[in-house]
Amino acid sequence: MSRGVRFGQAKPFTASRRFWAILVGFVILAGIASRSLQTGSLLFDKYLGDALYAVMIYGLVRLWANRSRTAAVAAIVMLSLEAFQATGIPASLFQSVPLRTWWTARWE
Repeated sequence: MSRGVRFGQAKPFTASRRFWAILVGFVILAGIASRSLQTGSLLFDKYLGDALYAVMIYGLVRLWANRSRTAAVAAIVMLSLEAFQATGIPASLFQSVPLRTWWTARWE
């Protein structure tokens, strides 16, 4: 009989997973703050949010994947997201009138 978690069963929420869940929450808050607060510094205003986005993806993958594969899985996820953005599909979806109206109405 296997001692591991069977398919369809949730993994136990260990202290390590709790740490990563809390860290992801703080990273999300820091990312929102970096986009909301404009300082005039290119490093803070543009690149900090991008770096925090990558850290958030790593943290989410760390919650789900095996520790030995976390970096590789996170890199694959990030490259997949960036490749999808390069197709232009997300930009064309954003230009659709209902989505653009909904999104801009949220921030006014």
